[in-house]
Amino acid sequence: MPSVGTSLKPVKRMPAPKTLPRIAASDFTRDLDIAQDELLTLLDLTQQLKSSPGRFSKALAGRYITLLFEKPSLRTRFTFELAIKQLGGDAVLSTGPIGDREPLKDVARNLDRWTNAIVARVFSQKTIDDLAHWSSVPVINALSDRFHPCQALADVFTLQERFGDVRGLKLAFVGDGNNVAHSLMLAPIGLDVSNLPTTERFFSTRSVTSPTGNRQSCCA
Repeated sequence: MPSVGTSLKPVKRMPAPKTLPRIAASDFTRDLDIAQDELLTLLDLTQQLKSSPGRFSKALAGRYITLLFEKPSLRTRFTFELAIKQLGGDAVLSTGPIGDREPLKDVARNLDRWTNAIVARVFSQKTIDDLAHWSSVPVINALSDRFHPCQALADVFTLQERFGDVRGLKLAFVGDGNNVAHSLMLAPIGLDVSNLPTTERFFSTRSVTSPTGNRQSCCA
């Protein structure tokens, strides 16, 4: 039986990026650690990564990231660990209180010798700040009582995919004035955020000024 010839067009693969953008701050402990132009660059990089993940498959090759999780997690833990591995790196996980068995500064000093960055999901913002103070490698806030900056970045990226330029976009956050609400208000992108609380203890409101100069309605 004669074979049927097929001709497939060669797949054009984009080369891996030679360099990746950097932010000026050594850590990402809160939303104010990045400026508006840096956030726009990160959003553009995120779009490139989502469109062509193979280009970035070795971005973290040979790098090891510490995951410190005081608080239980499903989405944050799995997405961080998967992202690190999809970028060619590897992750080491530790769960439970930080600085309980030994001083936090010793934890930070040991981890910065063994791994290339620390991602921490904690109960108190002070824990994040102390890790950043004592560690010589980047510390990333994966959630604290005051801020959830990585969640806000993901939310802003989703809004940008849906609406395009989000600067000046009016956003209502329906729920208690928690860490996610704080981070959305402080994201340096020019969102006009209003928080609509759902419990009585958050009904007293105040306003804060975002880095872009917008007035944001915030729960006390």
